[in-house]
Amino acid sequence: MIKYLFPIIAMAFTTLNAGIVVNEIMPVPLGDEPEWVELYNNSDESVSFEKLYIQDATTANPFIAITLEPEQYAVVTKDTAALRACRNIPDNVQLIYMKLPGLNNDGDMVTLRDADFVTLDSFAYKNKPTVRGYSFERIDSKLPAEGNYSVSQSVDSATCGYKNSLSKIQEESGVQDGNEFEIIISENPFRKGIGRNCTISFNGGYGEGLFSLSIIDMQGRCVSEIETLKRTGKITQIDISDALHSLAVGAYFVKVDVKEIGTYNEKTETKLIVVGD
Repeated sequence: MIKYLFPIIAMAFTTLNAGIVVNEIMPVPLGDEPEWVELYNNSDESVSFEKLYIQDATTANPFIAITLEPEQYAVVTKDTAALRACRNIPDNVQLIYMKLPGLNNDGDMVTLRDADFVTLDSFAYKNKPTVRGYSFERIDSKLPAEGNYSVSQSVDSATCGYKNSLSKIQEESGVQDGNEFEIIISENPFRKGIGRNCTISFNGGYGEGLFSLSIIDMQGRCVSEIETLKRTGKITQIDISDALHSLAVGAYFVKVDVKEIGTYNEKTETKLIVVGD
């Protein structure tokens, strides 16, 4: 059974175009499972590092040497035998020993640095003590990391060495990011509270048209819709605060569909939004 565990929200990422990203982490494992960090090469070229540091907010641990082919995974942990006993890891996934820094249960930061100590990727997470044994997954490995993580929806509580469950949900729901036009959401992350507002605007090539807006959860279900509205200029802005205030804390997709009046031209664009306390 899929559990809905969105009290955990990961945010505050900055990602450089280095090819290697933090794709999934397990900060609060259960039983004999050790903590682990999954790395992924999101590029179409091989990436290689003679020295790759993985550190938390305070500790720079010894480096590892790693080469990843395109779309290849590697999992780093302090106990490879224990992890293999707990997880069915594919044979083509590199399982690498490293004494990882201890990942704090209530929140921490995981950072990748190269030999010159340049930051390649970093991930700050917050956790609640009631949720344990579930990983954080990156939703889309090719998107900037800020707001692009959430708790795993896998029935196994994690997807160690496999495609992330949230990536599959995104693909199966038909929610895909495109380059047809731009959506701007402000505030994002949105924190619910009196007087807090959030607006969405988009800029495209249409003059007069109709647009509809829907908010979709990580299971691909539409949880809120705004009726079709007429658009008479190249920029449209609408307040979506009321719709967000009624949602549970978690990550969602905002989807906008535009149809140009008098033609068959259509455009669709989506953005990830995080709703917090």
